[in-house]
Parts: sequence; structure tokens; C-alpha cells
Amino acid sequence: MNEHLLEIYNKLPITLTHGEGIWLYDDQGNQYLDALSGIGVTALGHNHPVISKTLSEQAQKLIHVANPFFTKEQSQLATKLCQLTGLAKAYFSNSGAEANEAAIKMALKYGVDKGYKNPKIIVMEGGFHGRSLGAWSGSCDQDKSIFGPLIPAFIRVPFDDLGAIKKAYQDNAEVVAIMLEPIFGKGGLLPASIDYLNALRKFCDKNDSLLIFDEVQSGMGRTGRLFAYQFSNIKPDILTTAKALGAGIPAGAFITSKKASSIFSPGDHGSTQGGNALACKMGLTLLDILESNNLYENISEVGNYLQDQLTEKLNAFSLFDKVQGKGLMIGIKLKEPKKATAKIGLKHKIIFNQAGENVIRLLPPFIITHADTDLIVERITACFREL
Repeated sequence: MNEHLLEIYNKLPITLTHGEGIWLYDDQGNQYLDALSGIGVTALGHNHPVISKTLSEQAQKLIHVANPFFTKEQSQLATKLCQLTGLAKAYFSNSGAEANEAAIKMALKYGVDKGYKNPKIIVMEGGFHGRSLGAWSGSCDQDKSIFGPLIPAFIRVPFDDLGAIKKAYQDNAEVVAIMLEPIFGKGGLLPASIDYLNALRKFCDKNDSLLIFDEVQSGMGRTGRLFAYQFSNIKPDILTTAKALGAGIPAGAFITSKKASSIFSPGDHGSTQGGNALACKMGLTLLDILESNNLYENISEVGNYLQDQLTEKLNAFSLFDKVQGKGLMIGIKLKEPKKATAKIGLKHKIIFNQAGENVIRLLPPFIITHADTDLIVERITACFREL
């Protein structure tokens, strides 16, 4: 415990000192299997040789300049992301919450430009978009009254329910956007159906609304595609991402379609450090490693194997409900809420956390092997015996 740290997080009782690959070490010499990747941030594991080398080299060249200036790293990453998504323009922030905040502002400005007095954004019950004011207002699983009045622009509907979407449009003439995670992150690693995503695209086209996909957690290869929506045949108008984007360095982005790219004018939004040369170089390096090492295939194959093995081994426990998710974005759903599961994980030398009260969240590094997943299953099974 440190008396000078503001108590925002429920800190676990270990101090981590260094990492190597899928392993983390504490100041007592204990070794932990990292099945969380810093909540999806260190997606290539710890002390990756290419990442470390690139970080050092870029730091000796250029870390940051003011955003009125171009850097080749920022331009190259914007171009790469647009090419890989088929979208038109990119903006860079420092985090997923900031990217979502910008997306919300863009959607509301889109409504104001159309002459709406009270533009509305449809969001999902159980969804989560961050802890800044607008993102928090659009998140659905917290008691938001503790902060007083929030932004009243959101309409909440059940996830994966087309009837609820239709009713929301019928009841609200000033809907300007639908915003959702294609796979819930903090809400439990629950994927939306492809049919649902396709239908949302049709609703937005029919009603001249924007479709916003929050892929802060599911993006950058986590599911076996660069973005989870790419398992469908549609594209969003606004796409947000972060977490693994900077390969450990704070980085976020939102990428817009041609339709949405003209909504903001200079001065409507900005970020002092967003899109700095160091963060953008790390994003380019991550994308290069994903492609050159065929990690997408590994994520899909090893992810499927891990989910199958977890289901097989955990079926013996009455507490176990099911495994859900996609690729290496995995939730182990429990039949009843359990607290402090992460502490039990530490006893068995594995790091994970909870997404909600009854889902254990696993976000292992993309570099894991079948042998690594066997260790994950073994240690998770030991946790279930104790639970």
C-alpha cells in the first residue's frame, strides 16, 4: 500500500517489477502468468524485442511536437488505419475514453447541424465507453447519480434486440446515432450477433444516423481480425480504438467514414499529446508485427483452443455457466456473482480480472502458444476448485 496514491483502484497486494513474454514478476521473486495483458494493452507480451528496440530508437528521434505540425509517424498511422478499415479519416487521442468522448461530440454536432434541439444517441444496456463525463453518461452499468446531472443525450436499449432499436426510433424523432461495442468489454465479453450488426447498419442508413463501433477493447487484433466488426460485411461511420494500439504506450484513435469526416471543423476538438510521434510509431510497429508474424491466425486458433479447453475442464464445477467471447477476448461466466476472484488468481500465480460481478475476464497476449493455454486452463481450474 502507498499512502500517497489516491484510492481509485482496489489495488492487489503485490508490487510488479518486470516482465518477459507472458510472465510478470513481483518484488518477492514470484512469477505470474499474465492472462490480462494490462487489460488488453500489452498485447504482444512484456519486453518484446522489436517493441523495445523501436521504442528506444524513436525516443532518440522524436517523441512529441504540437499537433499543428505534421509528423510522418502520425500521417503513416492514419493512412494505415484507413487502408485497413476502408474508412476515410483518423484522429488520435491518448485513450479509449477520449476517443469515445470525441465520437459522442461528433454525433451530437451531427444532430445540431441537422437542426435538432435535443439530439439523441442510442446505447446498450450493460455497455461501457469510459469514465470521462460524456462516455460515462453513455455507459450503462454504473450508478451515475453519484456525480449529479450527466449528459441527457442517451437512450438505453437491451443489447442484441432489434425490436428495442425499432421502438427507440419510433419514440424519438431526433436520434442521430447508435453506439455500441460489437463485443462487450467491461460488460462481460458478450459478442453481438452478425445479423444484429448488419441490421443496425440498415437502421442507420434508413434514418440518416451514424453507426459508432466502440472497439477500444476488441480492436487491434484481439478477436482474430483487426477489428471485431470485420467478421461482418459492414463498416461503421465512426470507429474508436485504443488499448493495444500503442503496444504499451498510451494511444487512442477514432476513424471516420467519408460521411462523418466533415462534421468536425478546426477547433471543434483536439488533444495536446494525442497522436504524438512515439505513440504513432508504436502503433505502426504493432500493425507490422500482427501482419508479418501472422498473429491473426494464432489469435483465432489458440483462442478457440483455449475456449474449448476451458469449457471442457470447467464443466465439472457447479459454479461454471459458459465461456463467451471471440479470439483472445474471453469471458468465463459464473452462475452467481463472486468477489475477489483476482486475489484467488494471484494465489495460483495467474493474473486476470472480473468484467462485472459474474464474469472472469481473460485477455492473454497474442503471442501465447498451445502450451501456454494449457497452463492457463490448469491455473484457472485450480482457482475454480477454491471458488
